[in-house]
Amino acid sequence: MSSSPSGRSVVITGASGLLGRALVKEFKVTNRLVARNIRHLIHFLFQDGGKWKSVTGTAFSRSGEGLVKLDLSDPSAVAAFVKEQRPDFVVHAAAQRFPDKVRKYLAKK
Repeated sequence: MSSSPSGRSVVITGASGLLGRALVKEFKVTNRLVARNIRHLIHFLFQDGGKWKSVTGTAFSRSGEGLVKLDLSDPSAVAAFVKEQRPDFVVHAAAQRFPDKVRKYLAKK
């Protein structure tokens, strides 16, 4: 991990979803994380302003402009992505909004 917050990078999974899109926008537009109730985290991360070196969003079914396509159910793809990106932080905002799809997927495994 970088020693200076200005050299830190973040990856946001599920960046095509409602929460992920909002997080990517917030990280890129304000160039800092706003967390009002996590004082210790803020103190540790953002002692000198908390600027981000890079913000990368991932998506699978709706990957598009500015998003990296990544299948989180493929461990080797995730490992290769993390090895390539070397993020300091990962915000896991990916979700499956259809529970039936999750059950069917798990039944196949």
